[in-house]
Amino acid sequence: MKILTRAFALCILAGALAASVVSQQPCNFSSITEYQRYESDGQWVVFIVPAKLKRECLIAFAKKAHADQPGARFEFFDATGPELNQYVLSASHGLDDAYFYPEKWVGKHEVASLYVFSDGHGPSDCEWTLKFGKGADAAIGRGPCRTF
Repeated sequence: MKILTRAFALCILAGALAASVVSQQPCNFSSITEYQRYESDGQWVVFIVPAKLKRECLIAFAKKAHADQPGARFEFFDATGPELNQYVLSASHGLDDAYFYPEKWVGKHEVASLYVFSDGHGPSDCEWTLKFGKGADAAIGRGPCRTF
């Protein structure tokens, strides 16, 4: 019986170690590609991410991209196609009714967006937040509301 108990304990330990190693693997940012940039009350950058990209990797990427481009806002989609082109065209025109907005497609494929929120302490102190379509938002950092 002691042998079975020890064997079972070793199996659990081995599984926990394997899970720890897998969860500590670095994120592969090369799988995230810039799709397009547009202007609409500031600069926006649209990125394409793998459909099964881990949340932690997207947060890490957003933090790095925000450090590199502190005034830009980001949008992350898990698909491309004519609907994304229509979305960018619409968004770059301030969501003007003259441009088709593919609402269903955006709802299905927009993974997250990086927004800036003013907390009333002036233009040099805003909260940058990664808003996910599903799940809790993630704070990216504090900094200037705009740098352009």
